[in-house]
Amino acid sequence: MKPLLLAIGILCSAFVSGQTYFHVDNIVVDPAAPTTADIISIDLVGGLSSTGAYVTSASASVIGSFVTLTVNSADLGGLAVIVPHTETVQIGQLASGTYTLVITGTATGDFAPQPNMSSPFPAGRTCLLATALSSSASNTQRSPTR
Repeated sequence: MKPLLLAIGILCSAFVSGQTYFHVDNIVVDPAAPTTADIISIDLVGGLSSTGAYVTSASASVIGSFVTLTVNSADLGGLAVIVPHTETVQIGQLASGTYTLVITGTATGDFAPQPNMSSPFPAGRTCLLATALSSSASNTQRSPTR
């Protein structure tokens, strides 16, 4: 009886899917202390909700001081286990300034802790993604990595 119940459970997990397939637990800006000359990328570190879950697309757009990452996920079904996953999104070069990072898309959840700074934008998180080139290390501001 137990093997039959186990087989039914595994079969059901292949057809049952959740609404959030990629859970973002951490956000890492690369390089950690970017300058206006650096090519910037953002690593979304987290887990996929099953062995059949995957990221279908990931892209970035920069409009003014907003960096929007659009990440779409899907699930073909599989065992309901958390599968570690890192999705890297290329941003490119940015002008010096403070940017608000917004994560959108389908079946992707942003569960990363907020940075240790106040965010004036409730729809996103404020991150210093690019700093002005400086000849003095003491004047260079660091980008928060999480």
